[in-house]
Amino acid sequence: MSKRKFAAVVAAALGAMSTVDASGVMLVVQSGVPRGAGSYDSFSGALISNSYLTTPGTTNTTPKSIASDGTFLYVADQLQSQVYKYTLGGSFVSTLLSTTQVNGPRGIAVSGGRLYVTCGGAINGNSGANVQSFALDGTNQQTFIPTLSSTNATPWSPFDIVIRGNDVLVSNFANAKSTNPTVADILSFPLTGGATATSFVQDPVGLSSSEQILVRSNGNIMVCGFNTAFGVVGTSGLYEYTSTGSFVRFLAVPTGPRGVAELGNGNFLYTDAGGVEELNPTTGVVTNISTVSSQYIISIPEPSGLLAMMPAIALIARRKR
Repeated sequence: MSKRKFAAVVAAALGAMSTVDASGVMLVVQSGVPRGAGSYDSFSGALISNSYLTTPGTTNTTPKSIASDGTFLYVADQLQSQVYKYTLGGSFVSTLLSTTQVNGPRGIAVSGGRLYVTCGGAINGNSGANVQSFALDGTNQQTFIPTLSSTNATPWSPFDIVIRGNDVLVSNFANAKSTNPTVADILSFPLTGGATATSFVQDPVGLSSSEQILVRSNGNIMVCGFNTAFGVVGTSGLYEYTSTGSFVRFLAVPTGPRGVAELGNGNFLYTDAGGVEELNPTTGVVTNISTVSSQYIISIPEPSGLLAMMPAIALIARRKR
């Protein structure tokens, strides 16, 4: 069978199986013990395992965020200033980036064959917080967004990064409204990066200390407003905006949220210092699922999904001979 025909067979099999194995799993980064990432059902939010993957080290380590290129997983450790690489099934591969390449990494994203990492400290010629990009093998380092000094980004502390079809969104944790009421909570950058930032969300009262950004299934943006523990103006909770940054709603939660994901049952999975919680947005009821202090969340297909599809692929291949 030619490569072209095989590709068509695989595509047909994927279509045939899309309603059978479409649930996938949520991976939740754990900064508490056991450090690494746990797995959760993407429909119900039920805990599957709190040891899907384990990060190196037991002290002075804060695994913060996770990303996938469809083949490997990448986990940023904020305190260790390292990025680890794993198989999609959770087996450790290598320390991909170290202290000479990143400084205080927080958010991480993969797009167009490159890895993007938000850094809280000086690196690669930048005097302060910045965003670095790399080839997926850790080479070809470039400054994607330099240290900023514009009014809408001062103070500047990039946390999460999301790459959309027409721009790049970066959450700004250091949005100290008491000293600069015009500082943006989420900034928008062109796909080429650079120092020119547009205020995507600038909330003078509510949203504060922005962490993970979620692009919802309807295209809306949801962001975690961490808390007021650092003396800044704002209210802890989940803030939702349209795809263009207009306010939609606020969902209150008891403690400062760090990460958030959308579940198949219509609820939200979010993380805080107390662990992993499920929020019913209609009733406001919060249910604790795990007591392991956790951070950012991503959704991945079931690692066994492709293997499960092989019988369908073989059957379609026989029919096309």
